[in-house]
Amino acid sequence: MLLVTNYTPSHRDPLRELANACKEQGVKLCLYYSQSLDWHEKDAGGSHLPGNRGMSWGNGWDFPNPEEKVFARYFEKKVKPQVTELLTGYGEIPLMWFDCPATITEEQSRELYQLVRTLQPNCIINSRIGHGVGDYRSLGDNAIPCGKLAGDWESVTTLNDTWGYKYFDHNWKDSKTIIGTLANLVSKNINYVVNVGPDGRGNIPLPSVTILGEVGKWYHQNEEAVSHIAPSPFPYDLDGCFVTQGEKALYCILRPGVSETLTVDGIIGAVEKVTLLEDGTQLSFVQELPTETTPGTLRIAIPQEMGQKVYPVIKLWFSQQPQVNGALLQQSDGTIRLPAIAADIHNVEQPLIEQDTNHAGTDAVVQKVTNHIEIAPLGCTINWLDCQNYISWTFQVYQSGTYKLQLSTSGVRHSNPWKGGHRIRVQLDGEDCLECMVVADEMEKGAYSGYYAGAITQCGDIALTAGKHTLNLLGDIILDNDHLGLNVSYLTLTPMADEKGK
Repeated sequence: MLLVTNYTPSHRDPLRELANACKEQGVKLCLYYSQSLDWHEKDAGGSHLPGNRGMSWGNGWDFPNPEEKVFARYFEKKVKPQVTELLTGYGEIPLMWFDCPATITEEQSRELYQLVRTLQPNCIINSRIGHGVGDYRSLGDNAIPCGKLAGDWESVTTLNDTWGYKYFDHNWKDSKTIIGTLANLVSKNINYVVNVGPDGRGNIPLPSVTILGEVGKWYHQNEEAVSHIAPSPFPYDLDGCFVTQGEKALYCILRPGVSETLTVDGIIGAVEKVTLLEDGTQLSFVQELPTETTPGTLRIAIPQEMGQKVYPVIKLWFSQQPQVNGALLQQSDGTIRLPAIAADIHNVEQPLIEQDTNHAGTDAVVQKVTNHIEIAPLGCTINWLDCQNYISWTFQVYQSGTYKLQLSTSGVRHSNPWKGGHRIRVQLDGEDCLECMVVADEMEKGAYSGYYAGAITQCGDIALTAGKHTLNLLGDIILDNDHLGLNVSYLTLTPMADEKGK
């Protein structure tokens, strides 16, 4: 921070003062560093990226000629010296949070990783250092995936729509929204990082203080359900609650709108008791253990006053580690949910190609990929460009009848419009049963986040008999759509109105 100390009127090192204050208060100081974007430097990266709502990622207004830029020179003369200064002059840094690897090469990402590891061996490094390097993985900005993720993940989000500070951005998310996002992410094995942007005087905006204070109160009442906890054992989201798992307990974080009864299907072991976590109040429940013709259903009576609380947590007590049926089961209300993240993927062999996958500078720049279907971190399909490839699900039906098939597709890139236009075909147990165009019959929040566009397509009706079935989803016409292809989040089968209750 020599430039700040020597060339500003204050002649003070603000990072030094922050490091000292954190040490006095017992707070761990972690640092953000953008290793590619630098609007002060001619050789910095980002100039090759497409514009973002009129904004250039790189400094194209002062340095418009990309042919004069030499990123390797910037990397050697600024990035490595600055990172070295940060990691040798301010004490222990538990985490280096890199961002926007827009121009950095894989070799440079690995060299930077090794530099951090050499200077501070215990420092954790996030994946936005680039090219799959890092100790854990970060989702895209404000992303909430459609399903549970394996491994160590985080989601970084804003309290309004701004990462820094904008005096005119008053689109604040309320504490209820933040608590719901926390519950959703923890149930999917994802750490939640909330951004706060101080104003020009270093003050945290009052709305941020208020929101986080309310979230903190909820957290301290329900910490047992969301801290040092395992994710949901179910292969799909439950309609009535978000679920986390303890050593001998399941925690059901009640979604808004649930009244009178919370229903949870698929629990195998006997529940000993059910309580409200915050005060231990016992709740009435009825449990039906699974049979060949039923999924096993737990029904919990919800007192009226509890339904008015913000995401109340219900604790299910067991005598041993909870067991649930990990298969895709028809729920007791008749619905069948088939998430892409739980699908079997069928790809034909294809050669590797190089493709620029970096749209917003938040992940690796160039990856060797194929037209093989993959599941993106958001939980939807990507690279589905070849009609020879398809996905399938095997699931259990308990109730014969006619079902409406609904397809949900999601945008993959932050703030980009949803795109459809594909033609899909559905096979049930190897036989064609319907086909349709992927159109937006209804818009929804793609990947559960308002920052990602999504759409629902009403595909048609399917007859199902009780028993186990396999459903194949194929693409007869797949559009390129910015090299992302067909992006399926999940299928939902809902019994026709006259079939419910049979």
